Amino acid sequence: MNFWERRQARKILLHLIKEARHIRNLREDVAEAIALARLDVGVQRGRDVLKAGNWPQAESVATELGARIEALMPERPWAWLRENLEIIVVALAVAMAFRTYFIQPFKIPRPP
Repeated sequence: MNFWERRQARKILLHLIKEARHIRNLREDVAEAIALARLDVGVQRGRDVLKAGNWPQAESVATELGARIEALMPERPWAWLRENLEIIVVALAVAMAFRTYFIQPFKIPRPP
């Protein structure tokens, strides 16, 4: 394994460990204890591989850790649509409120 492959494997493992820590903090109160324990074991294996420099094993550990992260945070269908719809609704609400209270044009006739 050359320098660039080791660097890429290290970078991927560090990213997965960071994501695992974030997901653990995010889902700690609602996730099952067994799933959290599996995630902790995967993180520890990733740290051990990084510390020992065992690069041939890094890919399998990264795959395993990715699967454990995915078990705690499954991919949500249509997530992009939900996010964009939420942004559009909030933008419309703000625009309508601004228009109603600040720039609604009125022509008030003068009394004769």
